Amino acid sequence: MSSDRLTRADAIRIYEKVMHDVLGIPDASHPLHVALDLNGVTSLITLLSLSSSDIENLSYLPEQVDGDPIPRLTKVNAGHRGLIRQFQAWIVFLGVRSGGGTLTLEEYENLSPDAFDDFRISNATTSTQGTLPTVGSGASPRPAVSTATYTAHDFKKSIRCDTNAYPVLKDDKHWNNWNRSVISQARAHDVSDVFDCTYVPSTIDGATLFKEEQSFVYSMFNCCVQNDS
Repeated sequence: MSSDRLTRADAIRIYEKVMHDVLGIPDASHPLHVALDLNGVTSLITLLSLSSSDIENLSYLPEQVDGDPIPRLTKVNAGHRGLIRQFQAWIVFLGVRSGGGTLTLEEYENLSPDAFDDFRISNATTSTQGTLPTVGSGASPRPAVSTATYTAHDFKKSIRCDTNAYPVLKDDKHWNNWNRSVISQARAHDVSDVFDCTYVPSTIDGATLFKEEQSFVYSMFNCCVQNDS
């Protein structure tokens, strides 16, 4: 496999292929494409660099039809915003699985719509409502404080969050079972928000906590994804 890294020129070239072939956006007039253009997203690098708030606020100007009033800025629908979040999550997962953290040029060029759809289907189970485990589930609930006061400092002190509690993936054929086990354990550790593509922290403290949770989950992937592909 080539070890060439993705250049800016490559990122611009591959962007349109990803939009059309992987994300299923038919052409540049599609609302999602227009919204991304309006926000300066014209390459794979800028697409992957969008923050959760950037994605949440993606908007576009609909085409004006004769006789209609002047169009107003319209928010991209939830399905297409979720599509971008899922694509970003997929790229992170592929990078961790490959062991390098960042995909090679060849891997970017070979991104498959079928593989993306498989990831989206398996990842659908991660869209939780953030509920705490029920009594008797074997899970240790978060300390009895409000969400607003449970901070990154509390999370760091938690002895429950141990990457050794997660199963190891050594063969892709075990992906479905592994994914279910990981999500179950993530709920027990109360880090399932990291797997929820629609989650956006609503406070500064929440954003700081979420970053710590993301770091923990990334560490878990590094330790537990040990397949050779």
